[in-house]
Amino acid sequence: MNLIQLMKSYDNQPQGTIKLVRHTREKGKDVEQLYKQGLLNAYQSAQGKPVFDTCDYIMTFIATENDKCVFIGMYKVGDKTTVGEIRRTLGLPDLGMQDFYQDDKNYYDLQEIDFMSDLKNRLIISWGNTGIAWHQYLVKKEVIEILPTGYAKEFPGFDDLILSFADLKTIIDNKDANREWHRQLTSVAGVYLILDSVTGSQYIGSAYGKEGILGRWTTYAKTHHGGNQQLIALLEQYPDRYKYFQYSILKILPTALVKDDVLKYETLYKHKLGTRVFGLNSN
Repeated sequence: MNLIQLMKSYDNQPQGTIKLVRHTREKGKDVEQLYKQGLLNAYQSAQGKPVFDTCDYIMTFIATENDKCVFIGMYKVGDKTTVGEIRRTLGLPDLGMQDFYQDDKNYYDLQEIDFMSDLKNRLIISWGNTGIAWHQYLVKKEVIEILPTGYAKEFPGFDDLILSFADLKTIIDNKDANREWHRQLTSVAGVYLILDSVTGSQYIGSAYGKEGILGRWTTYAKTHHGGNQQLIALLEQYPDRYKYFQYSILKILPTALVKDDVLKYETLYKHKLGTRVFGLNSN
């Protein structure tokens, strides 16, 4: 099946010219992180060239691996103004990229529509040759896969594991679609790191017992702070900061290891990284 065939299976297909847009992670731009933080539309709305002048809609994808990309939404192209005008009238969110917002850039009013919204984060297509332009008119792209509802991402192994809060919440809330994550994270205890990606401050914690790391991280997905004193204080001051938390594992340990032995490793990493003095650990 190709993308055009899939789109024709929907009754509410938009009428007008459609462009496909593929965002990639390059030149310091973490587009996946921007998407998880709800900032990708602000990013794609600002364009140095008038790339959306000749289309009525854009269908947005994020590059994953090789020539694959995942669908994240369809947007209606509205009025065009400048970044400078938007800055003066509505204000602009901080994307964490220096000099990105230049006043003379084009700024498009892109409004997301419901078309194929059931396939957001699930539809995987082949973009073709990676040298092909990042924006192009609708063509017959190959549909590679449609992932299960609630699927987050492939489990990468413990050493390469880095999760945004949004991905963590998706994994915890959708066990059937993320069974490998649940199996792996339940199988080990260990020492983990939470990074506040806004400030770079770090919190080190540990997980032990029969539910392993998954059990501890489930608490963060539900409460955002896990009962940790400094994280509670941080979220009282900045209630939405949890959206910028990033989770990783420093050391995996057997779930049979007793609590005191796990805590020794936690203490060791707190010393190594200085999170009691410069980070978010209180003890």
